[in-house]
Amino acid sequence: MHDAIEYTPIEHLSEGYKETLVLRNAILRVPLGLALSDTDTANEDQQIHIGAFNQNHLIGCVVIAPVKHEVATFRIRQMAISETCQGKGIGKSLLMHAEEVIKNNDGKRIILDARVIAQGFYESLKYTITSDEFIHNTIPHITMEKQFT
Repeated sequence: MHDAIEYTPIEHLSEGYKETLVLRNAILRVPLGLALSDTDTANEDQQIHIGAFNQNHLIGCVVIAPVKHEVATFRIRQMAISETCQGKGIGKSLLMHAEEVIKNNDGKRIILDARVIAQGFYESLKYTITSDEFIHNTIPHITMEKQFT
């Protein structure tokens, strides 16, 4: 399956972007009894959107946001993989692709707020915890980061 997956930039407000909103809502909000909000999508015109596509079908996405007032720092946010594709290494591949995009944009540091249940996933990719646990969108999260040399 990985051979057929393409990781592609997605233009803000394009049809692909609209597809990412549907996927993000279905995976990240609906199971919590929530809906994607204007806060979730604020300033996304200034952020990088990447989609994982299998035969032109969106199966995953991630948003990369430059962190204002922190040189060479980017935030990974709103990463979602379709339910039928979870547990197959697609999230790892998508995150690794996002890291390359960040490096190509002179990024030296990545930060993200991870669901506590995903801590092991991020630790396996060399992210370290930088905060105490906190509640975000009704569930426990931690802030994690990765630095490039």
